[in-house]
Amino acid sequence: MTQPTLIRRVPGRRPRLLDLFCCQGGAAKGYADAGFDVTGVDKDPQPRYPHRFVQADAIAFVLEHGAEFDFIHGSPPCQHDTACQRIQGREHPDLIAPTRAALETTGRPWVMENVGGAVPKLRGPVMLCGQMFHLANYRAREVLGVPWMNRDGIRECIPPAYAEHIGRAALAQLTATLEVAA
Repeated sequence: MTQPTLIRRVPGRRPRLLDLFCCQGGAAKGYADAGFDVTGVDKDPQPRYPHRFVQADAIAFVLEHGAEFDFIHGSPPCQHDTACQRIQGREHPDLIAPTRAALETTGRPWVMENVGGAVPKLRGPVMLCGQMFHLANYRAREVLGVPWMNRDGIRECIPPAYAEHIGRAALAQLTATLEVAA
């Protein structure tokens, strides 16, 4: 997450969160549960996404609209850094550096998530695991709390419990910044 940015709150308005590379909305549910008004962006149509959705290139969208949001979550595709994709000989773009560069231009606080194979490219990474949130170690709709998702969504989603944890920490930081500014 970047340094705190002053954010002016409108009474009764939930802070706005931008969910980049959103897929079917695992992170979105967690952030909404934490108290954010969520907008997701993905290059592919996401008819199962449970919140406001914009079909667009995530990097281009954050460059143009990122400063309009209070907090930004980026989930660049993990396939480039996933061992099973390399074993199968599949090539995928590495979008971590361009996503970070775009996020940094917004002046807004942000977080980026990815898989263990991407750790050398991440800054100050923190690993979350299901057991920290009393989740079973397998992916299923009921376990993850994502009843609207299909198998593809479940395979790629961030468990909502992770995003809710991050969202609550972000809101605490944003609130502390507001109290100092007042």
